[in-house]
Amino acid sequence: MTITYQTVSAHTAAGQLLAHWFPILPDQVASIRDQMAERYPGAVITVAPCRYTAPTVPVPTELGERDELANVQRMCASDKIGKFDLTDRQAAAVLDEWHQATKGFKVLHGFPGMLGVSAYRWVRAKAGAEARGIEGATALDDPLVVAFSNDLHRHPDYVDPKRKPRRGQYLIEVDVNGHYHASAGIELGHGTPTLIHRPRDIDGYLKDPGYIRLAGDLVTKHPAWQGVRRGRVLATTTAKWLLKNGFELPAAEEVLIWTEHRRHLDTWYTLFRDARIVLIQRKLSGNRAAGVALDMLKATVTTTLGGWLRSEEKNHSELVRRDWSDQIMAEAWVRQMVAMTRAESHGVWPIGIRRDAAWFTTDDPAWRPPGIELADNPTLPADRYLQLGKWKVTAVVPVTAQIIAAHRGGPERLLHAKLGAQRAQDTTPAAPADPGSGSP
Repeated sequence: MTITYQTVSAHTAAGQLLAHWFPILPDQVASIRDQMAERYPGAVITVAPCRYTAPTVPVPTELGERDELANVQRMCASDKIGKFDLTDRQAAAVLDEWHQATKGFKVLHGFPGMLGVSAYRWVRAKAGAEARGIEGATALDDPLVVAFSNDLHRHPDYVDPKRKPRRGQYLIEVDVNGHYHASAGIELGHGTPTLIHRPRDIDGYLKDPGYIRLAGDLVTKHPAWQGVRRGRVLATTTAKWLLKNGFELPAAEEVLIWTEHRRHLDTWYTLFRDARIVLIQRKLSGNRAAGVALDMLKATVTTTLGGWLRSEEKNHSELVRRDWSDQIMAEAWVRQMVAMTRAESHGVWPIGIRRDAAWFTTDDPAWRPPGIELADNPTLPADRYLQLGKWKVTAVVPVTAQIIAAHRGGPERLLHAKLGAQRAQDTTPAAPADPGSGSP
């Protein structure tokens, strides 16, 4: 079903955009038009259709165990998990672990993104959110949001040219547990976003989720923020962190914010956080089926937050919210930068960062970067071991000539050089274990 909402815009006589409100129900257009005319005297007010696609992701009303087993097998056979085929017995063991960990959430789909949408609907139904009038997700695919999102400085990956690795050292890689998952419970917008053209300052807008388009270049020596030129966009949470840490931001050309917001994915986040703790502990006890269920959970969370929320082409559910995806990614990066700042306060700087991984060099392979909270000791309590948002050591490799050369080529090349060093020191990996065996 397609519902035609309206977009109300205000332009100067010369065609310069002043404000852009959407989506608006037809019976609200007159009121919004009057408000906009009062706010922007002399502006040209226009009204145009804004398309909103209602949810079309199928939700099975009756789903038997045979269907769930097929979905488990389909997901595990995909490259999202590991491309291995499960027998019915193995799939049944994985499904049992999934049900126990999630307290009954059914594997309604064999694709992680769709399963993530189903989880959102399931936790809302359990909480009686609709009956209680709690605002839910509404699909938003608007050209203005897309324009801001496309210009977003989303991943500040970098290598620091001043901190060069050298032979005789070790490269230590630390990685964030659940990079996006840890940030999913934040405030996310709903309703009509507000566009502000050339605000006098941005401080008053930083408490709301949204975007800031820069009117000038961001000038800094920090390697993570090179190339942020005029016209580029920062998320409000990123701008707030930069200002707090002494960066001087240029004036804003435009600000797009959601003044209405709530923690839309908080119960979704909690469902998978709690299930993750259970499955990690079960995996540690030798339960291979729990390990596969954990891989399914990770794929569901990562795919939903990292791609499915922003996939207007494939995702036709109410969770088409690229603005939510952008805000979650920005929050994840801010938290990562907070950890790096803590390390820097101890006189330690990473030589580079790519996505959820940071690289340090040291003369001692047993050394760990100070100020970064590691949670990779299995003796920690269940709710703290591999805790979301904390860190773990994922590689300690000798610095090779390839790593030294790759450092000059950027974070992507450095990643591949690190992987090559890992392969050189690793033994031949064992074949995947039977996930249906070894279950307590």
